[in-house]
Amino acid sequence: MCTRFYIDISDKELQDIVEAAKGSALAAKFTYAGHPLSASGEIYPTNVVPVIASSKSGKRSVFPMKWGYAMAGKGNKVSTILNARAETAGEKRTFRDSWREHRCIVPASYYFEWEHVMSSEPRRTDKIKYAIQPEGSAITWLCGLYRIENDLPHFVILTREPGDE
Repeated sequence: MCTRFYIDISDKELQDIVEAAKGSALAAKFTYAGHPLSASGEIYPTNVVPVIASSKSGKRSVFPMKWGYAMAGKGNKVSTILNARAETAGEKRTFRDSWREHRCIVPASYYFEWEHVMSSEPRRTDKIKYAIQPEGSAITWLCGLYRIENDLPHFVILTREPGDE
């Protein structure tokens, strides 16, 4: 999983999920903070998108969440972490609490991977973008973790080595 995915709301199930997120009070809170919900199309890091997680009562619900954990960098710089390795997330300090208590599902139509190929120009590579989706499925369910930052939920996507398919 690279750093982009796509939501195609022509699928009825995705439409319903997007509508649930749009109707959330949390969507208005994100909009007020300058981060409106990205309901369809190509999704980029730091976009706010519909995510499925358990509510406080334990019921599966749809919440708008921002993609990426903010991390303090060198100096006053803040970096954003987008993905976590499934094999090690439970051990890493950054993800340990989320691994135990805050798992989520990120609905998407497909995600993108890039192939890096040598360009005809010296010391340059070109990228070929591929859309990846499970065979025979209109929805790709991405696993994630979330946490609360500044009273708003933020998520990362769990990644792993690719399978044979």
